[in-house]
Amino acid sequence: MNKSGPETGKQHGKKARFWTRIAAALAAALVCFYCITSVAVDIVNVRGTSMEPAIADGSLLLVNKLAYGLRLPWSEKYTVSWKKPKKGDIVLFRHSGSVVVKRCIEFYSTLVMVAGDNGSISMDSAFYGAVSIDSILGRVIKAHG
Repeated sequence: MNKSGPETGKQHGKKARFWTRIAAALAAALVCFYCITSVAVDIVNVRGTSMEPAIADGSLLLVNKLAYGLRLPWSEKYTVSWKKPKKGDIVLFRHSGSVVVKRCIEFYSTLVMVAGDNGSISMDSAFYGAVSIDSILGRVIKAHG
């Protein structure tokens, strides 16, 4: 029998299993990526100059979503809290449907006062009001850009 001719059923079966395994591995990787970015870490692109010089416009931020506790993706507050933000932490929080990046400057029980590093243009807690710790999405652990 000529092996250079059409594929045998056995060879076709091996190729099909190979591509099925590749597809399953890719699907598993995508599910893992979704789970990790939903609960543990995220990468955020900054638009604006309110945090300059520490964080420039266009920077990419690596955000630790587990820094202060565990928040389920559909939850508005922490399911379990284990730490409170510290003065100087750069955090992300939601305000009027937007995600905002600011530095923690003062604390009151369950509230945080925030400000941008670029004081001449940054809106701070005078604009946002005190930020509930439950509205904090995570702490910036690395900025690149």
